[in-house]
Amino acid sequence: MRRFVLALLGVILFANLLGWVVAAQPEVIEGIVLYDMHLISQESLPHWTPRWTGPIQAATILAMLAELGHSSLMPDLNGDGLIDELDTIELADNFGLGSMRTETDVGTNDARLVVGLARYVAEQYPGEFVLKIYDDGFPAEFQAETGDSFEPDAIPGIVLQLMGEPTLNAYKVELESLEGVIVGLEEDPDRNNTYLSGRSLLFDATPEGYTPVDFAWAVEDRWEPGHQGQVLETVGWMAERMVVEYRGDWTPVEFMLALSPWDRPEISDSPYSCPPDAIAYDVTETPTPYGRVEVEECVEREGDVDKYTWTVTNIDFLIDGCGICMFAVPNPGLPILDHDEPSGVAFSPAAFAYRWYASIGSCGIMPGNSGVFSVSVPGPTVDVPVPGAVGGCIPAGPCALSTIEIAGIRTTGPRIVADCPDLVAAIDDVSCVLKPTVGAPSNIYQLTVWAHVTNIGGAPATVPTDVLLRGLGPYTGSMTEAPVPPLGSGDVHAVIMTFTVTADAPPCPLEFVVVADIHDDVEECDEENSVYGSTCCTGEPDGAIGACCLPNGICVDVTVADCDAAGGSFQGPGTDCATTDCGEPGDCPDLVVEILRAECSCTYSDKQFAEYSFTVSALVRNAGSAPSPATTASVSPGGDTESVAALGVGLTDLITFSFEVSGGRMCAEVEETIVVEVDPVPGECDEDNNSDEYDVECH
Repeated sequence: MRRFVLALLGVILFANLLGWVVAAQPEVIEGIVLYDMHLISQESLPHWTPRWTGPIQAATILAMLAELGHSSLMPDLNGDGLIDELDTIELADNFGLGSMRTETDVGTNDARLVVGLARYVAEQYPGEFVLKIYDDGFPAEFQAETGDSFEPDAIPGIVLQLMGEPTLNAYKVELESLEGVIVGLEEDPDRNNTYLSGRSLLFDATPEGYTPVDFAWAVEDRWEPGHQGQVLETVGWMAERMVVEYRGDWTPVEFMLALSPWDRPEISDSPYSCPPDAIAYDVTETPTPYGRVEVEECVEREGDVDKYTWTVTNIDFLIDGCGICMFAVPNPGLPILDHDEPSGVAFSPAAFAYRWYASIGSCGIMPGNSGVFSVSVPGPTVDVPVPGAVGGCIPAGPCALSTIEIAGIRTTGPRIVADCPDLVAAIDDVSCVLKPTVGAPSNIYQLTVWAHVTNIGGAPATVPTDVLLRGLGPYTGSMTEAPVPPLGSGDVHAVIMTFTVTADAPPCPLEFVVVADIHDDVEECDEENSVYGSTCCTGEPDGAIGACCLPNGICVDVTVADCDAAGGSFQGPGTDCATTDCGEPGDCPDLVVEILRAECSCTYSDKQFAEYSFTVSALVRNAGSAPSPATTASVSPGGDTESVAALGVGLTDLITFSFEVSGGRMCAEVEETIVVEVDPVPGECDEDNNSDEYDVECH
């Protein structure tokens, strides 16, 4: 079965991923195209004619939505054990011969298309979908067809929502939301519309002001074997109404519909277990400006196919209250044989990257959850360190994909084996600690990187070379080199490299790059030898000065020890009273806790007893008028505790609890009340708002 694919055009090349690692930034995305939609031809069955475009496009968008997780929309209608284009053809035929009445004198008009599609979806997923209709004249068409007045609940089990006239902006928003979009072209006012399924758009207009778009088109593709529809590549623009260029003429879009599920669930997969016979296995954790991300990668080989699987776990990554909605790793130019992803996520390959996106409205992989992504490629390949990326979630509005923020991460991925030397560096471990200085205060941090260089090419590297460790961002002047001997094909050489940086506070993140063959001594298959990393240093500088808020509201610049001795709240090394507001005398801190999310699932322990696993995320905010010192939060049931950071006025700290509670011999659906409570701090304004409750259902 050809898989449904969401491809994003014109994104940043992975050769420029340094920007992803150094800082989060908007991703440059020029457009969106839904590749591998089922392109069904109007000649697929002997009795089909050009009048069948309505049933064909209805079945096409249902096949797309089934791939995105609503599997009951496209059952195995022909009973061959596969869900593919043959089932889409059969569903279209059922529509045309049934509810959409394509072969009658009237044929499939807008009202019959909507009624037939809505009734089918309502039967499969009652109460879970909305069908948005863009056509001001549709209520009259609906009443003429059904004899009933048009109402949102006119068809039980689905909401019909009238949206006004079709516009290009509406088309963009619906397509980016991964909704099933059908447009009706008015070729002749005296005939039914010709229907097409929305497939793509580019965000930037042509010099003439047109928007490039394309559609799934039911006209037979004579260049393909068998029966297959075409992709209609064209442009659209807004005159007095939305029009597209069709068969050489500007043709009005008289009608448009968008089929959408009400809910966009979080992305959460069960943990993937890498088999013992896997040919590679790596785990990396990367701190980003938005929180930490762990990637567990597993490579399996079956014959001449290599399958790469990445389990992406959100430790505490949040942007605007949502988690990870995009994941990407480089594609070295290998054909994609197969792919898999969590429900509600679309695969988005480009010439240089494997990438996945969740739709508008999804909050993606939230803290504590994981998503499992995989691609299968022709083997043999080698598993090498690569710069990956994760991104935030898509805001509402047209062309919103062009504005998502991304952050670089470390992971591993495929590389093509060639008959030449190819040196790659990999990071094994990292440490950054305060370096003691005898007889004097110290603010020097030492970064230590354990790494290895591997010749993954098919030929030996016959000359010695060097590997470089260099800091990034404000630490680009810090670097060191280590020698690497000649390496035969498959040989590995381990190195330990260090450098120091001076800082008034522990650098976090401290970002760096490791580069093999820094002086280009070896002529390699691929001269891209860099691997990026980051870590957070530990240890407070001895004697470091910072702002200290005393209980009476006065601010003094002292060491943390002197601040603690005076009963004050230390604001951190490098802060000063000139920029610190300690509030007025009599001001007080006030910690308020809000449970953002709580989840529960039931599994069986090794002793075959039910065990309920809880994940709870809560936000602690200082709503008072004075800074609060660090304290502790606890959760019940479970009794686990987590530390809460010192908070300035208005600042917040996200805390996450993960714990298990034993049950009986059988898992049962139960409701549990979760309570998170924060220990009061000295002088708190109000201690009655230090807890919050959240009811969660365990399944």
